[in-house]
Amino acid sequence: MTGHWFAVLGISLSLLGCAQPRVGLSLDDSDRVVVINEENLTSRLAVGHPYSEVVNNQLTANVALHNLGAEPLALQYHVVWYDNQGLEFTPQAMQWRPVLLNSRRQGEKDIVISDIAPEPRATQFRFLIRAR
Repeated sequence: MTGHWFAVLGISLSLLGCAQPRVGLSLDDSDRVVVINEENLTSRLAVGHPYSEVVNNQLTANVALHNLGAEPLALQYHVVWYDNQGLEFTPQAMQWRPVLLNSRRQGEKDIVISDIAPEPRATQFRFLIRAR
């Protein structure tokens, strides 16, 4: 019986040795592309599926926001940029941008927020959203 456990352990270790090490960060895995920094916003804000496009060799990140509440919703957003290895290179000078979402009483509409990558090496992005 002890020999059986050694055989299982040996096979497990040999398979572990064959695994490829993971390099960089992929935002497509389990990480979120839109991060809402305040829990109370999640019940008042609907977020569409983020999408991107390349214009003049620069990545543009976009996402639609929709106010679910009865009052206007004042937000700020910021985009964090990553290269093809998942390394962040967002410039320090990037600031939070304001956005105001109308309420149902004001004739709500989806608003698409967007940002253009500061450098052509951007391949991934993450929106950060918080209340203003």
